[in-house]
Amino acid sequence: MKIITLLLILLVILYSEERKCGHVPYLKLLSKDNPQIYEQIKGAENKLKRYVFKRQENSIPQKIRTIPVVVHILWNRSQHNISDKQVHSQIRVLNEDYRKVRNTNGYSRNSLATDTMIEFRLAKVDPNWKKTTGITRKRTKVKFFALDQMKFDHTGGMDAWDTTRYLNIWVCQARKGLLGYAQFPNGSKSLGHNKTLATDGVVINTLCFGRYGNTKKPFNLGRTATHEVGHWLGLRHIWGDGGCDKDDGIDDTPKASKANRGHPKTRPYTCGSGDMYENYMDYSDDDAVNIFTYKQAQRLNATLTLYRFGLCEWDAFGKGVNNKLDEVSGDDFFGTGTEKKSDDYFDDNDY
Repeated sequence: MKIITLLLILLVILYSEERKCGHVPYLKLLSKDNPQIYEQIKGAENKLKRYVFKRQENSIPQKIRTIPVVVHILWNRSQHNISDKQVHSQIRVLNEDYRKVRNTNGYSRNSLATDTMIEFRLAKVDPNWKKTTGITRKRTKVKFFALDQMKFDHTGGMDAWDTTRYLNIWVCQARKGLLGYAQFPNGSKSLGHNKTLATDGVVINTLCFGRYGNTKKPFNLGRTATHEVGHWLGLRHIWGDGGCDKDDGIDDTPKASKANRGHPKTRPYTCGSGDMYENYMDYSDDDAVNIFTYKQAQRLNATLTLYRFGLCEWDAFGKGVNNKLDEVSGDDFFGTGTEKKSDDYFDDNDY
């Protein structure tokens, strides 16, 4: 196995009537080539915990941090060349969910539900400082991509934009109906491999990207990307990929014996307390999930600070180039850190 996959924690979900994950078996496969992988992951986990513990209530910043996004659309059949509208809808879902926006599917009245203060916005400047929509497209001969195949031009995919400056999202058809997966943070930083940097990002199937176009129930509301970006920012499944003796390292997500699926009619009780099936990091259907907890928000922000800080510290939105405001569409302007969030923060007229 190539070194570029050594520290990928691929949170895999197979496209079917329910979510399935290949995370644990994939880690076992990686460990054959890299016996130290579990120790490396454990070290990163301990660093995150120490960071959050030292800062406690101050670990969620009061200023919004906006992550620049580039979406790479790979298509073999025309129906998989998704529209800009579908892409914009996914960016909107990410912001609704991560900002806990009122009057949207991303709002929860649960007292643990938290605004993470993280937003996402399509980049307006490419790596060469040229104006961009933040969306790239490529017709490819590949019908179904193998893991990481979509991330390189020479294998029929598209090379990543600088992964220290952009969240790269590849949208394509993956083998075995894969819904999506993400590269867990810190691998490239701890190993120092440029090739690993080239694979950093998130992969989402066209059938569950956004909430318009060719999306299919029960994964048609954009929550696959919310889940996978959560992994990309350091969150684990809430059941800890094990029984009641495992957890996700988050104090305010109750333990669960396994993943929840579908849309439970009543709250499951599996480890002496009610499972938080509505958490974005569970496997419930898109219309059942609507919460990141406070401790999850702490970890998201700690990961952004420790491992992905450069994403928010440069101008990806056009201030450094000759962009006139009337040439930039409102669908990409999600929070500069100065706006006041309101119930009508997102306007359908932008899409």
